[in-house]
Amino acid sequence: MSEGGSQGARKRTAMDSANGDLEVKKAKKEFDFDAHPKRKIALQFLYFGWLYDGLVQQENTTNTVEAYLEAALLKTRLISSFAACDISRCGLTDKGVSAHKQVAALIVRSNDKDGEGVFWSDSTPQAVRDAYPRKDELNFVRMLNGVLPREIRITAWAPVPVDFSARHSCSGRAYKYAFPRTIRTLDVEAMQKACDLLVGTHDFRNFAMIDDDKVSLNKSYIRDFYEAKVVVKPESFRTSEDEDSEGLTSIQNQYDLIELNVSASGFAYHQIRYIVAILYQIGLGNEGPELVSQLLNIEKMPGRPQYKMATDTPLCLFETKFDSSNLDWRYDEVSTKGTLESMQKSWSDFVTRAHVLKSMIEEMKGKANEEVSNGFYEFVMSHPKPRKHNPIASLPKCYSLEERRDKYNTKMAKKLALVGYDRDYLDLDDDTDLARLICTLDEMHLKKKSEDWAAELLDEKNDERRKEIINEYLTNLGIDPQLGVRIVVDKLLNLAIDRLYETSEVARNLTAASYEEEFERRKRTLKSFNPLENVDLNSAEFSEHVKRLCDAIGICEHTDNLVRLRAALVFIKKHLSEEAILEHNKRAEAAKTKAPKQLALNSFPLGIPDQKHASVNVAAKILRLLNIEELRRLQTHINETLAAIQAKTIDMSKAPNYDQVQYGY
Repeated sequence: MSEGGSQGARKRTAMDSANGDLEVKKAKKEFDFDAHPKRKIALQFLYFGWLYDGLVQQENTTNTVEAYLEAALLKTRLISSFAACDISRCGLTDKGVSAHKQVAALIVRSNDKDGEGVFWSDSTPQAVRDAYPRKDELNFVRMLNGVLPREIRITAWAPVPVDFSARHSCSGRAYKYAFPRTIRTLDVEAMQKACDLLVGTHDFRNFAMIDDDKVSLNKSYIRDFYEAKVVVKPESFRTSEDEDSEGLTSIQNQYDLIELNVSASGFAYHQIRYIVAILYQIGLGNEGPELVSQLLNIEKMPGRPQYKMATDTPLCLFETKFDSSNLDWRYDEVSTKGTLESMQKSWSDFVTRAHVLKSMIEEMKGKANEEVSNGFYEFVMSHPKPRKHNPIASLPKCYSLEERRDKYNTKMAKKLALVGYDRDYLDLDDDTDLARLICTLDEMHLKKKSEDWAAELLDEKNDERRKEIINEYLTNLGIDPQLGVRIVVDKLLNLAIDRLYETSEVARNLTAASYEEEFERRKRTLKSFNPLENVDLNSAEFSEHVKRLCDAIGICEHTDNLVRLRAALVFIKKHLSEEAILEHNKRAEAAKTKAPKQLALNSFPLGIPDQKHASVNVAAKILRLLNIEELRRLQTHINETLAAIQAKTIDMSKAPNYDQVQYGY
């Protein structure tokens, strides 16, 4: 937990350094993990979230807590690979979010062959097991802290059963979120009333961000909320001006911190940050506590209003609870002392900087004619304070969960149909469905494996073996199996669609120029086509339609329907063609009197506050009319330009985009 710029430097270089060390290790003798016993352990750790892009590893960044943890585990040779250590996490914190008692469970190398839950690999010979010496267990805490960044600290470890899951065994999670009071009149009591409405079992979908993926759309948003408390944390650096007449410091202060403490069985994506946004508006007096009840009423409000969530930095996963509360956490005194000292140093750094800033602010306050608080607001809400607050319940609504499910299923069905899959759905929770999709795509498009391989995969009854085969296949395609089933399926379907168009001669040669050429050719074909060739001229239906057309444009009756139809065509060409209409409009324009149409200005709205001066009001109305006319002309030009761009810029050489208006001929 270093100071100032060193934190940013470590953020950029720690991962590179760890990877560089790993490359050096590869040149040495390969470490034999089968020569050592294994055990599953739980690791308790903390981290400063504002330095990292989230907990779990991601495709687009290596600056995640888990990436540094993986590098440390590999460097200390506690694991052979991250994919094989069966890792599970208690809480998935996002970018900017910190943790105090985060927990992960994984299988690691052990020294204590007689320890609780210790086991050997099946491939380890019995002679090696018998000859292995009795040793004290590895000091996991000190080993990992020796190679981790100082902003990520392992605080304890505990032995756990091999089937232990840090996620599923967790019975409760507690978070803290602190933000500045902002205004002296912040209504903390109203915020607490709103918090009381959160406690209990509710559907929190209107306090969550719901992604359009199978997992998010099919999960439940019902949570058991155990506690929600708002606590005022008085500001550390009160001045004499903050004291009342008796020298007490209970006066409300802009710099006081308002801390929200919540605990629940679990939390949905961004749930706490959305809750803070609502509580903040209630505290500012923009909303009432009853808004919480409205948002929890899914029948009346099935879709979340499009309000913004609070910022990420103040959020901290503070504690995790387990049903097996007797987890035997084992601490290392030396590491604990070092972590405390390092955190004290970081706290001193941040709090003294805060004091310097406050001193500057206090000195400048006298230069302003009114109390300034927008900076606090912009920090909490991550956007400028609007001039006028729009009631949250009246904001446009997001699609409901049910509507999102329908849209997702439709999109997935289109992709599956495009690649020739014989079903319009896919159960992402079923490995056998994924295996069936892989075999179909490989046979029709990817062509990486044989029919015997596909038959072996489809016939495999062992879930672990089937997963192993699938993971190997995905890895060979360059797809990371750890990305999640939804992402894996999307990548597979996109690969198949790419191959489909690579093998299509029409798709390869499809360009904007070839599209225009084909379009013109089809227009010429349609012009040379006689639509009457397939019409029964003697049918009663044909006679009735000719009669209706001729009656509409005033063609007199005739015994021969074709004669009457020809007369109608002559009339249409002469009077209703595009050229005829343009000519008619020109004549009509020329025939107009030069005197412009008059508009009673007293009947036209002013559009601005009354200026109490008749001449000024009339001038304003005239200017507004002229402006409206100019806006109409501009909008017409914009529409014409957009239409021309759409017609010219569709890139037909790329795979289809389902949001694109037009594709193909």
